[in-house]
Amino acid sequence: MTLFDGLHLYEIVLLVLGVMLFFVLVVILIIFAIQRRGITAVLPFFIASVLMIAFPAICDCVRGAITRISTQLSGCYLRRRIFRRYIDFMISDFA
Repeated sequence: MTLFDGLHLYEIVLLVLGVMLFFVLVVILIIFAIQRRGITAVLPFFIASVLMIAFPAICDCVRGAITRISTQLSGCYLRRRIFRRYIDFMISDFA
């Protein structure tokens, strides 16, 4: 199993670029710390790089949640439909 197994091309590009951005930002952060400059200008880019790296996992979680919700809703719908047919059948027996 490889690192990129099961990922789409755009997810691989985001992963590679996110890792590269993260390492560049670490170097910039070290340079800023040596020069005693403020690091607050670099911090939003760290968030962006982490989101780029985590994008495939976030998408899988969202897809899984949507699949679970739709499965549960369809199960409720089917149970309700079967129950209504059973009630209609029972009522038709007494009519």
